[in-house]
Amino acid sequence: MLLKVIKDFSWAHANVNVKHYEKGQTIETDDQDLIDVSTHEGWAAEASEGAPEVTVKPAKQGKAATKSTEVAATECAPEVKAD
Repeated sequence: MLLKVIKDFSWAHANVNVKHYEKGQTIETDDQDLIDVSTHEGWAAEASEGAPEVTVKPAKQGKAATKSTEVAATECAPEVKAD
């Protein structure tokens, strides 16, 4: 299968051989784990030879996604009152 890389990522082939893939690169592979994970995570999409370049825009993030996890956790935590 041909995959077109949408977002830079690294993959450990056979759990030891780490390879870095960059946006725009085409990967020819029969590694089903690489195919499943990279497409599910949005790192790559199925491509065919000679397919036109596809630009994928990231989804718009809401207010909560722009705050740090510490700030978001503090704001969502219940208030604790001492006796």
